[in-house]
Amino acid sequence: MAALFFRLLSIFESSVILAERCIFNETQILLRTCIENLFILRAIANDESMADRYYEQNYLEKLRNLRLIRRYRTEKLYQGLDLGKRIEELEDTVNKKGIKKLTVADWANKAGLNDFYATAYPVFSWTTHSSVIDIGHYISGKSDEVFEEVSWSPQLAEMDKLLLTGVECVVTGLRSINKLFSLGAENDIEEYSNRYHQLANTLSNQDKSIEPTSL
Repeated sequence: MAALFFRLLSIFESSVILAERCIFNETQILLRTCIENLFILRAIANDESMADRYYEQNYLEKLRNLRLIRRYRTEKLYQGLDLGKRIEELEDTVNKKGIKKLTVADWANKAGLNDFYATAYPVFSWTTHSSVIDIGHYISGKSDEVFEEVSWSPQLAEMDKLLLTGVECVVTGLRSINKLFSLGAENDIEEYSNRYHQLANTLSNQDKSIEPTSL
């Protein structure tokens, strides 16, 4: 699980680099992945048996991909592999272990982070999947029917909200890893949390739409 936390940190660091360059949408994409990692990490911190369920998900992913390869007749990608036999082996493992697919919503619920799942996560998902709502960021005009221009440029507006979301992910992740491994770093984490709240309060004085969240 330490590796999962390091991945969360790496994704956050990457999002900061993009944010510094005012690359708004791509920052959101990275933060979505950061939130997904946080859900898993926090869920395991709450219930260590979830680590086994997390690992078992790889059987389902392998099975799904091999079935797709067989379905669309792309077996040549796996020359030398007995595709049918491998699929049967995976199906047997899944059935014997009773492995069930865990969705992002399941992980969020296990983590006790349903508020994150219901707010930031879907907004960032629009960007990841190139929805119509997300593409609208590049279009401006008098109304939805009258477009005046399609633009691309660095975007500074609301970047502070993205960074606050990223910081919250990291602080919550720190709490989780501290709990999981009994690191005794509570005081340091509280200091980080306080500094986060101070930053959020400072920004809220500039933009009343920003509210500090409770970690």
